[in-house]
Amino acid sequence: MRLDICSLVIMIEIKGRLTVFMEGGGGMLCSLSTKLGPEDLKAINALESELGTPLLAFSCRADLKPADVSAEQLAKIQALENKLGLSLVAVKG
Repeated sequence: MRLDICSLVIMIEIKGRLTVFMEGGGGMLCSLSTKLGPEDLKAINALESELGTPLLAFSCRADLKPADVSAEQLAKIQALENKLGLSLVAVKG
């Protein structure tokens, strides 16, 4: 059984840091969780071992929204995407 929890998975670079984002059904952007404590990691690792599969932890933010970009800005974003072999999304700062 497969459970789809998001509608779109994307990569984004904010201040030189590459992050995986997914847009949820509620219009939120979600990224890989980076503020997990030792006990959180221990619990996730234990469940990964039990299930026999890696797990990814995501955190969602309702305040992070995609930015409106001009055709010229979009062309520059796409050029960098092609150069780096990934996807970028502009967000409202």
